[in-house]
Amino acid sequence: MKVEGKVIIRRFLVGAILAALMLLPFAMQAQKIDVCHTSLSDSENVHTIEIERNALPQHLEHGDYLGACKGDEDNYFSLKVGPNPYFERTFIKYTLYEPANIRMEIYDQIGKRLKVLVNADLEPGKYQHEFNASDYGISHGIHFLKVVRITQGKEFVHFERLVDLH
Repeated sequence: MKVEGKVIIRRFLVGAILAALMLLPFAMQAQKIDVCHTSLSDSENVHTIEIERNALPQHLEHGDYLGACKGDEDNYFSLKVGPNPYFERTFIKYTLYEPANIRMEIYDQIGKRLKVLVNADLEPGKYQHEFNASDYGISHGIHFLKVVRITQGKEFVHFERLVDLH
């Protein structure tokens, strides 16, 4: 009986890891990152833009660099999850430099939405949310945080993997 239980647990863990690995390329591809962009036709035209992660090599090739441009921080959005991996709880911290509609959702490893953490119109400022899977009746393990930020009619999507070591 003990051997069968270990085999079942091992198969479950292997399945969970495979599911996470299947979702990881999706999450990594959809993740937006900020770069300081220089126009090819006008080197004086420098501004911060958000791009898909897979477009980063092309931007770096022609002189763009990671992060917001100096003096352009007003249009920048920062998101940090820490600690991650975590035991019992983690904190989602972000800064808005312009008004935005923010929607934060937690997904499981197969893409099923488990919980909406935030769905609100927010003013510029610093925000923090504590996340503990147990508080929401969610099982421990690997989850994905999806943050949708809508500003001036533009929609940006950010993904973070949350690893609960509980």
